[in-house]
Amino acid sequence: MRLFMEKKSGKCHICGYEGLLSFEHVPPRSAYNNKTVLRETLEDLLKNQIPPDEIGNYRIQQGGYGDYTLCESCNNKTGSWYGSDYVNFSHLGMLALQQAYKPEFLFNTGLFHPLRIIKQVVTIFFSINTPGLASANPDLVNFVMNRERKYIQKDIFISMYMSLGGRGRFFPLSARGSNNGVDIISEFSFPPFGFVFSFKRKPLVSRLFGINFFSHFEYNEQANFFLPLYVLATFSHFPLDYRTIEQMNADRLKGILDHYQKKSKSS
Repeated sequence: MRLFMEKKSGKCHICGYEGLLSFEHVPPRSAYNNKTVLRETLEDLLKNQIPPDEIGNYRIQQGGYGDYTLCESCNNKTGSWYGSDYVNFSHLGMLALQQAYKPEFLFNTGLFHPLRIIKQVVTIFFSINTPGLASANPDLVNFVMNRERKYIQKDIFISMYMSLGGRGRFFPLSARGSNNGVDIISEFSFPPFGFVFSFKRKPLVSRLFGINFFSHFEYNEQANFFLPLYVLATFSHFPLDYRTIEQMNADRLKGILDHYQKKSKSS
């Protein structure tokens, strides 16, 4: 399509090159990312306090989700090194997900290249964040751009889950507070997978499965795993929120009842 042959000026989200950028599909186009999508803006969701399960202002994007985030060199290298492996991995995941019919199951990966998968996932996180992620983490850039490099840096954690129902989630790095402290996370979800990128500590969500061990393999080394994965709902806009529509409606009703109870007590 003409849209993806064009280029726009900007700063590459990986190498920092400033100039013409190529369009990066997030995830790769052949990983079910070739259809028209509704693209909401994070600024609108936060500024206008759009409820988590409602649609805010959006624009229609044809041909799949993505943006002009990578220079031609970084796009071509990461695409040829890791892209096709991620596509195959997603096809196996979708087949398993459609056959499972339960919220938790063992995903048989078949033979695949673990290092290539985690490097493609990190490439996606570079694209959905600003170039600041790369400039602040040169070791992470080296991990992606040196295809033979093993072992992701120790203060970064990549977790995954299965995703089928809900909306795509492309959430850049943000702070999420809880009773157990603050998590610095970014989240990407597009069927059949969802991934969470976190700094300093693993996200305190028991249903996420850590895949940092994928980075312990050689570039050409294959493995076969049975991964214990949960199927999580992504109807909410916001990261680490896996409530179903029913759960969100119940929480909304509880909030209304609590509000009127407090109001009646104070009057």
